[in-house]
Amino acid sequence: MSGLVNGEKNWMEGYFRIQQGDKRDPKEVYKNLQQGYGHEHPERVNGFQGLLFGRGDVFVSKTVLEKMTRTHYKVFVYESLGDFYKEKYGDVSAETIEQNGMSRWLGSGDYVMGRYGYFQGGYRGMQQFDEVIRIRKWRGNIWITCDEEADMFLLAKEGEGGDRTDEKLAADKEGVDFLTVLRSHPEYYLPMTSLQYKAFPEYEGRSIKDCFWNAGILVDNRPYFAICSEKHLEVYTSTVGMGSWRQGEWIFLRTMIEKGLVTADGGQYRQRYPHVRPVTEEDGCEYCYMWIDLDTQVLSQTIRWKGKMFSFNDLKKLNAHAKY
Repeated sequence: MSGLVNGEKNWMEGYFRIQQGDKRDPKEVYKNLQQGYGHEHPERVNGFQGLLFGRGDVFVSKTVLEKMTRTHYKVFVYESLGDFYKEKYGDVSAETIEQNGMSRWLGSGDYVMGRYGYFQGGYRGMQQFDEVIRIRKWRGNIWITCDEEADMFLLAKEGEGGDRTDEKLAADKEGVDFLTVLRSHPEYYLPMTSLQYKAFPEYEGRSIKDCFWNAGILVDNRPYFAICSEKHLEVYTSTVGMGSWRQGEWIFLRTMIEKGLVTADGGQYRQRYPHVRPVTEEDGCEYCYMWIDLDTQVLSQTIRWKGKMFSFNDLKKLNAHAKY
């Protein structure tokens, strides 16, 4: 691969960031570890380095990124990444697992690697994988490549790494504008509920104050889709990377408040409300489904919608030209 390092842009060509790392001040992290350990010098405690594992960015090769246009493959990549964080390294030898543990907990974490197999039609017992990816930590970041690719990222200097292409993460877009970007580059985002393609004829002609929808980024590259009818609000987001759909209670309300989508008694968070449940769609993808009654006091908490509101006629026009 010629021109691998782009000096003008200062990043590795052919690798693209799909997840930002922990951007907290290292001094803050260190201070928290001091408090957690009850030790002035936590770096002297065995396993200290392992607690910092995975704070960097996550990059995929161009080949992997192109394959992530397929929803199931994209879910496979993120689930494999979740296993990697949990020290589940997939199809590797016992010796590799032992070396991973030594590097992760007693060394710098570099060269910790996992190897994960993908079946195009789902799990098929002992048959060979259709595709394989490798996940590897190098110079503080995590790199995901196809098994047959050369590890060109090993040439990267500290601080170098690919970014997304000219289509940046649409964190500032909502409604039709957001769905247009998402559908053009689905590989940049976690899965979006198929409700985005629904006609919703029951809401046509209704006042936007009574019935509206919205869509955008909830956090990082995790999209949401919201529907409201007569103060009844429903919000959907993918469970990929959550660990448990129950974490949706925290992700939903706290993040929606931070983004200015809703207010809830000055931002207070109360356990057990709003209601969150998992829902699995026909393609097998699982989503968190939250529903609340807006402007109604529940457990001494009143939630109000403060985000943008879009007409269902706008969604109908967009979907008239959509490719499913």
